[in-house]
Amino acid sequence: MRYFGILKKVSFVSAGNILNAGFGLVFLTASARVLTPADFGKYALLTTLLVFMSKVVDFGSNSVFVAESLKANNNPVNNKAELVKTFIALKVLLFGFAVLFSLVAFYALGFRSLALLAIFLAGLVFYAINVTLFAFFQSAEMFGHAVLLNSIPAFFKAVIGGFMLLGVFSLPFTAIYATFCLSMVLCLFLYLFIPKEFKRLSSADIVKSGFTQVFKASFPAGVSQLISQGWSAISNTIVKFSKGFSDVGVFYLADKIANVFSLISLSIFTVILPQNARRKKENLPHDLKETGVLALLIMVLAVGFVSVSGIFVTSVFGNKYAGSLLILDILIISAAISAVHAFMENYFYIHDSTKTIMYISLTKLSIFVILSFLLLPSLSLKGLALSQLISAVFGLILVSFLTVRSKIRI
Repeated sequence: MRYFGILKKVSFVSAGNILNAGFGLVFLTASARVLTPADFGKYALLTTLLVFMSKVVDFGSNSVFVAESLKANNNPVNNKAELVKTFIALKVLLFGFAVLFSLVAFYALGFRSLALLAIFLAGLVFYAINVTLFAFFQSAEMFGHAVLLNSIPAFFKAVIGGFMLLGVFSLPFTAIYATFCLSMVLCLFLYLFIPKEFKRLSSADIVKSGFTQVFKASFPAGVSQLISQGWSAISNTIVKFSKGFSDVGVFYLADKIANVFSLISLSIFTVILPQNARRKKENLPHDLKETGVLALLIMVLAVGFVSVSGIFVTSVFGNKYAGSLLILDILIISAAISAVHAFMENYFYIHDSTKTIMYISLTKLSIFVILSFLLLPSLSLKGLALSQLISAVFGLILVSFLTVRSKIRI
């Protein structure tokens, strides 16, 4: 019964996130069936790029904001009102960087369509708002609203995807991509429900506020977040330059299915970050046994998921992306391991040691890139999947070692 409360909250958030993934799967299935493998590869690369750039807007600031708003603060920002001002100011700056990086990425990846670029930038605006609202709901521990931020857009996409699967209508590539990007505008409805303390802010407050302190605290975590949550974009980019758009589609499909464990990890992180921030404030020890229980549950789920994933892909997507089956099991285990060490990193947010997270992520990325270039030429996409698995195992070992070495009281 000791962990019933935390498991109840995690289960609730996980159920919501998995439901969202189910909605997304309907749209993904419709898109994969309608588009050619090459166009599906382009869709995969553009959508993962948009999600990656939304993490630039976050750049670790969400977790720092939540942690600082719920625990004793050594920061010069001494009250929540000032913290909100600096947080929003930082979001505006990070959005500017995301736009700049997006323009460079579009050119580097060979996309020249102004229509696609306009859709992408509009989607980035809505994703940036979504990321910001998520931090407010997480800080207030309004987990239902946090889940709904993605549920409402996901449900809309599921409806569109359902009509496509039923043959009511079919959309071309650009319209499918626009549906993915612009559906996030629907999350704006939830602005009405954020606590008043997050609304008492004017544009003058944003301009006048300083955000150097928050940015410094966020920077290491932001680097780590771009690596961990932008992993799909990094992998797909490697496939694009080494293989082609068709192979991007094959790898993306398997990676997307495996990433259900990223949703579980996000659910755990969403719940335990504010909880552990309060424990830190009350001088209570970090609970490693709780971490062990949650990690064990994830690995049990991974084993069960592996046993049914092959049948699922064949029955839903047919033989069009049969190549995904060759790498799916490897990516599922890799994603589960990455999910464990991702939520374990909340310890370093709470104890103001975000530089540790950055070093772990940079090391993991270096291993992945080196192994990818060594294994991709001979093993093709399986080599890339193995590179992810090996780097994930190394990341978990490193996080576990550094956490235990900190001499936390169990």
